[in-house]
Amino acid sequence: MCKRSAWHSNIFEGLDFWAPNINIFRDPRWAAARRRTGRPLSDRAHGRGLGHRHAGRRPALLRTISPQSTLPVHSGPETTRHAADVPVSKHDMLDTYLPAFRATVTEGLAGSVMCAYNSINGQPACANEFLLEDQLRGKWGFKGYVVSDCEAVRNIFNGHHFKPTQAEASAISLQRGMDNECIDFSPR
Repeated sequence: MCKRSAWHSNIFEGLDFWAPNINIFRDPRWAAARRRTGRPLSDRAHGRGLGHRHAGRRPALLRTISPQSTLPVHSGPETTRHAADVPVSKHDMLDTYLPAFRATVTEGLAGSVMCAYNSINGQPACANEFLLEDQLRGKWGFKGYVVSDCEAVRNIFNGHHFKPTQAEASAISLQRGMDNECIDFSPR
């Protein structure tokens, strides 16, 4: 029988190796600020380097994939990120927030991208047409998988009230391009 360590987690196992957040931030009090540089040019280079898939002697069998975190505009205080809607102009989105992610996908060949907790312009990040369909899968040609930040799909129903039921929240996230939900099943 295998003894579990004090650092064992029931949700952070398997092929995923969660990469540092490559999002920019504009206030050091925002969530996960300690895990990112906050500078668009260095985040872009960092994302390209982390985007690749880690293969062993047999490239078809991956050892790890680094989901690029957290498809953009993952910002704001920890206490509001599960329900916050962040308004972002199209220019700011394309010129400020997306370049690091675009480079990670198109130049770094990322195998996975993580969608965030918050909403952007009225649509939760894990059900966002512009981010997931138009940009990521459309213009960037992303062929990997999208994983949600933990409980972000639950937030589509519970925090953002974007859909009236959890089943509809899960369905819209899958329809828009999210493939794998990270959720903690421990009781609250």
